[in-house]
Formats: sequence, C-alpha cells, structure tokens
Amino acid sequence: MKRGTCKHFYGCDKPCGKGHDIREVVGEEDTGWLLRIPCITIAAGNMSGSQRSHWNRRVSCVDYTEPTEAEITEFDADMEAHLKRLAAVKPLIKKIKEDAAEDAMGETKCPVCDNTLRWSISSFNGHVWMKCSTQGCVSVVE
Repeated sequence: MKRGTCKHFYGCDKPCGKGHDIREVVGEEDTGWLLRIPCITIAAGNMSGSQRSHWNRRVSCVDYTEPTEAEITEFDADMEAHLKRLAAVKPLIKKIKEDAAEDAMGETKCPVCDNTLRWSISSFNGHVWMKCSTQGCVSVVE
C-alpha cells in the first residue's frame, strides 16, 4: 500500500476490495489496458509515445481512495513482521528439504511462536507447504 495507488487495489488478476473487475472497468481494446487502470495514479519512469497515449486515457473509479498515512504505516509494519516470520522459517524449509522425502509431511515446533507447525513436500515440484497452528503466524507455499 502506498501513495498513488488505491487502497482497494490488490492487483489486476482479481477484483478490487470494492468488488470491481479491473479489466471490465477499463473496457476498450486489449492493447495498453493496464496503463488505463484507475487504481494507480503515479506514472512509472519513461514511457513511449504509445504508452503515454494509453496513460492519458486512464478511466476513473468512484471508489478510488488514497490510503492514509496511518494505513500505510500499519501496512508497512505488517509487511515487516511477515518478512521476519519468513526469515525465521527459511532455515527450517532448507532442513526439511534436505532430510525428508518428496510427498512427505510432518509436524515440528514453530520457530516463531513455539506452537505446532505442519508441513508437507509436494511430490510434483518438491515445494514445501507449511502452516502454524497459531492464527496469523507462519503460512508458506513455495
């Protein structure tokens, strides 16, 4: 969450927090539609003439809302805490991959909160899935 981006915007692949399908809101032709979304109001870097033309035809949205400084601060703090939890489980993910067979599953102590951390390794791609029993603690899908 940051200035120049609507606080309801979660990306173009899903409806926003107000339920708007971003692609439907933009309408028109497919070429350049991402440059016409109303959710981002700060242009990025250098644009070609064609890109600038699309940018200048951005549509509006009645629900566009800038985040407050308090919301940005809270979002940044949540993100920082999330990244610290991920850093805490990174060595565990490495150890599980070294020690366990693909398609294995198990439980261990969560390195963040000491509760139960359930994990599994995909037999399809070898990726690890893990989730702590504590709500809001660790939840990882590689």
